[in-house]
Amino acid sequence: MNLNHPVVLTVLIQGVLLFWSLPLFGQSSRWTEHLLETTIEWVQVRDEAGVQISTGTWPESDFISYRSETIFETSLENLITLIEDVAAYREWMPDCDESTLLAKIGTSVYVYYLSVKSPWPITDRDWVNRLELQQEGPNGKVTVHYESFPGLPAEKQNKIRVREHFALWSLTPVGRNRVHSVWYGHSEPGGSIPPWLVRMTLDRIIMDTTRNMRDRLSPSP
Repeated sequence: MNLNHPVVLTVLIQGVLLFWSLPLFGQSSRWTEHLLETTIEWVQVRDEAGVQISTGTWPESDFISYRSETIFETSLENLITLIEDVAAYREWMPDCDESTLLAKIGTSVYVYYLSVKSPWPITDRDWVNRLELQQEGPNGKVTVHYESFPGLPAEKQNKIRVREHFALWSLTPVGRNRVHSVWYGHSEPGGSIPPWLVRMTLDRIIMDTTRNMRDRLSPSP
């Protein structure tokens, strides 16, 4: 059986997601999100072009967590469209050379594959994420949950699979075509990448990502 065949992948992913929907299975990711929001002590490391970036210490990890806060001058609907267009991630995510939607479950859950180039001599990374969008309350706030998805597709020989990744993205309309964005995340990149290199490059990646999103969301002249 070819586990990378699109039809086979979709069936297998749907089976895993069915198990993942059981009440006890998702508790670890919600606990992780609670840590990101309430427990970690954030220290601001950059404030530029309306983007505030902070880092914090993750329990029992050599790698820092990150928090980014900004305002996007666009509608919430435009931002959601950008998030749902997984195939276009490679066009605006720094160093991303492949982004593929593996499965969509219902109207709000996506499983996708992402690959990023790393500077020599670091081995390239890839990961599979589960993304879920949730509408919260009458004010239109949307929360996007990200977490690593186990096992599928098969790992590639020239890449290291990131097995631990959690992120939480809060999007709140604050006026006509203005959205307040707070993005928390933590990853364990695997392999032998030194933590100091992650610290040195993380704020650049976040700034470049935010700029690229703003450019993509800007109305055409």
